[in-house]
Amino acid sequence: MSANSRNFWEQEPEPDRNWADRRPGPLRRGWDWLSQRWSGSGRGNRGRIRQSAELDPERLKQRRAGLNILRFFILMLILTLIARGTAGATMARVTLDSPVAAKLSQSIVVSGSVQAGASHGIKAQAAGLKIREVLALTGQSVQAGDSLLRYDVDPLEEKVAGLQLDLADLELELAKLQEPVTADDSGVRNAETALERVQEDYDKQAAVVTEAQDERWRKQVALDKAKATLAAAAPEEQPVLQYDVDQAQQAWDAADEALKAANEALSAQERSLADARTALSDAQTALEKSQQEAADQAAANQLAYERKDLDRLSKQTELDQLQAVLDTDGVVTADQAGTVLSLAEAGTETTEEQVVCLLTDATGGYRAVATLARSVTQKLKVGDRCLISAGSSYDYYGAEEQQGKIVYLSRPDDSDQVEVRISLPEGDWQQDQSVDLKIVREEREYPVCVPLGALHNDNNGDFVLMLQESTSVLGTQNTAVRVPVKVKAKNTELAAVEGSLSTWDSIIVSSTKPVAEGDRVRLAEVSSDDSTD
Repeated sequence: MSANSRNFWEQEPEPDRNWADRRPGPLRRGWDWLSQRWSGSGRGNRGRIRQSAELDPERLKQRRAGLNILRFFILMLILTLIARGTAGATMARVTLDSPVAAKLSQSIVVSGSVQAGASHGIKAQAAGLKIREVLALTGQSVQAGDSLLRYDVDPLEEKVAGLQLDLADLELELAKLQEPVTADDSGVRNAETALERVQEDYDKQAAVVTEAQDERWRKQVALDKAKATLAAAAPEEQPVLQYDVDQAQQAWDAADEALKAANEALSAQERSLADARTALSDAQTALEKSQQEAADQAAANQLAYERKDLDRLSKQTELDQLQAVLDTDGVVTADQAGTVLSLAEAGTETTEEQVVCLLTDATGGYRAVATLARSVTQKLKVGDRCLISAGSSYDYYGAEEQQGKIVYLSRPDDSDQVEVRISLPEGDWQQDQSVDLKIVREEREYPVCVPLGALHNDNNGDFVLMLQESTSVLGTQNTAVRVPVKVKAKNTELAAVEGSLSTWDSIIVSSTKPVAEGDRVRLAEVSSDDSTD
């Protein structure tokens, strides 16, 4: 050991009383103890050391070296305690919680308005009616029979008279078109009569021919008999018998001429019969053509009748409608109770089937209608449950919540907004009543859920900080450890996660200052009030 270092350790240090006074309680007591040992107080230790040194210098040197080592370790302990106290004062104080198994249901809270589930339209009685004045207001509650608007009836009387004249002309035309259309069959009837007469003449002539044939046959028999008699007679008798033969021959010749004449007459009748049949066939062909033309004309008349009848019905309907307007002096009234949703403007003319007034229809129930951003409604579906509470302006139910379901989700509009319609239970709902809607998605059991305060996010994804204890020579240390997680669902308090977590792990839910992975932390002290709770 050098002289300088020996002098340093052998000199008697003067304790810094002011510095000791500034130390905490345990440090101050340690410093006082050392000061007593250095100053020689404390039961004469210094005197004994000097006394033993006078007797044995080598032993005194060893004692001083041991004392110096003790002083070094005591100083290091004091510095370590000071460092830990300083570091502990700067550490973040954290509160802990453990993951739990829980049922989560996501919900969306939005304001909406009550709308009738169905509407009833009152249509204009006719096209071209000019609205003189509007007698009700949009949003007004009306009863059946209440006046809604009035038409200008001044031009209607002249129009009604014109329609009546048109209807009279149409009635005449329709009556004419209803007259039957028939084909002229007189030619056929005449041809049939002529054929019947010719046929009769032919039949008579055929009978004459038959009679002439029979007569000639008889004359032939008589002639043959006369000739046979002549041939068998004696010569002296032949002159007389020859006369009989000649008479028989003349009779046969006459019968033969009569037969020829009858045949010629029959041939003439056959030609007449053929001509009559041809005339009948021609008459029948003409009749068929006439019948086809008559059928075509009848069909054309039927089509014309139907068109004109439709025209008549249209004019009659228009006349009845205009007459109905005149009968009420142009006033349109509500045909049922409801709230006026829309009214046609004064000064405009009605169009065909135009709805001049739209009323709510309570028979279709009521719906709550709200508009949400598309991003909010992406996970909603028809059938999701909804809790409804009446707004302050119509506080019919107080704090009681009614239950409904989503019945309609519209397509996103140009502003990426989606209309949501929710069924309402029976109740005294009013059109445009304000309601608060809490749309609740289906609940699901999750095995690991953490408070939202424990969930963090950075470029690497979602994570929680778990408390990990470690023991060293300096004592127990608490360190924040990052645990990556995947968020499955959230509500206003908890988040369901997947990761290396269990329900017996301790996770950091809040801290007095930002905590990063690997930071040492201290547990926040629980107040008596908290422990009591």
